[in-house]
Amino acid sequence: MGLAPAACSGSASPRPLAPAVSPSTRSSGTSPTPSPPTSAERAIRAATAAYQQAYLDAVADPTSTGKRQTLLAMYTADSPERAGVSTFLQTFSTKGWAGRRGTLDHQSIEQVTVPPSSPQGKAETITCTYDSGRVVDALNRAPDGSEIVVNDETQSYRTRWTWLLVAGEWKIVDATTLTTWPGADRCAAR
Repeated sequence: MGLAPAACSGSASPRPLAPAVSPSTRSSGTSPTPSPPTSAERAIRAATAAYQQAYLDAVADPTSTGKRQTLLAMYTADSPERAGVSTFLQTFSTKGWAGRRGTLDHQSIEQVTVPPSSPQGKAETITCTYDSGRVVDALNRAPDGSEIVVNDETQSYRTRWTWLLVAGEWKIVDATTLTTWPGADRCAAR
């Protein structure tokens, strides 16, 4: 759908990032061995998956107050990203658009970093998302009764997410798109 609301910049490699090595690694010889995921890492991975689903739900039905609130609650109150996503959904609602998930869509979490000394519960994830969905006119139909496609461009994008632990829940503070690849699936295979 090309619906990544984060800012775009950079031109990183089209390959997935190397597997994450958490800050607490064990060394055996020449290369560090990743530690088993911590409870914080597992919680952030779950929050990332929940965010992706809430985002797809909200874009599929941008007039739904409940779906919009569920998505926006996943951001910190002062996050500029929260305001941007709210505006994005309002644009969809005003124009009568809706997102339709593509059958090939997928997202991989390439890296989770939880600094052991983070006093405020801060973390970072890197995701790679392939978006093969489409944006349709949800109010009108083509003469043959089919959906009118507004945008069906495919793309991959790598995003860095900054998370903050707020009242026991991981919330998004910032999201920056690091790289985009129009028309191609450059994310790791599912």
